[in-house]
Amino acid sequence: MNQNAQELQAVERADAELVDESATFFAPVSSDVLDELLGQYQARKRSIEQLAEALLGEEFRAAMSYFLEASETRGGHLSLSSLANLEAAMAVLDASYWSKALALTDVLDCMPQSRRDEWNKAIADRKTVPFTEDAVRPTIADLLASRHKYFCERVDGIFRGLSGTHVTNEPQGFSKRMILNYVLRDGYPNHSRAGLINDLRSVIATFMGRPGLKHYETGNLLRRLAEGRAWMVGRVARR
Repeated sequence: MNQNAQELQAVERADAELVDESATFFAPVSSDVLDELLGQYQARKRSIEQLAEALLGEEFRAAMSYFLEASETRGGHLSLSSLANLEAAMAVLDASYWSKALALTDVLDCMPQSRRDEWNKAIADRKTVPFTEDAVRPTIADLLASRHKYFCERVDGIFRGLSGTHVTNEPQGFSKRMILNYVLRDGYPNHSRAGLINDLRSVIATFMGRPGLKHYETGNLLRRLAEGRAWMVGRVARR
């Protein structure tokens, strides 16, 4: 057996060992918990539908107009049709319960920042698919089954996130010094860039046999550092 073949086998064995050992760190998700969440969602959905029907019905429409007029603000105007917008309310409900479902698992902690950004944007923009059983169970199952491949995506995402304008970063791989730009925005951490640093810290922790970080830990750390820096600058300025 030549040296290249031996090296390839060694890499494959190491990869298999990493996968087997990391499997024990993945938190299981009980189907009972999803059942409970789906039940809560259906109850909220019925309440929203009933409330919208009542608000738009003849019995309450006239009376509600007085409440709406009393709630008018300078430069703005509320209408019953906008207040009882069933489609908009359902979009908020769907996004809210997708956020709850993701929080039940550890997938956000395993995801690369690029995937977290996609989910965060969909939830913030209320562009998620309806929170139905047919959508929830396969999506959560797929996310849980994909946790192993997220490690590779994290490494790739970290490399792609390195600053392209600093010569210290090498185009062919990682070096001892790595520079990410735009980490701070208006003096506070850029959420997405903080997530990349968090991915880097988690990858290093994995190779060192330590537990990974929660997806928000580095952002909290950078926020405290930024606030401490602002406090120090303020003290120097007052002197």
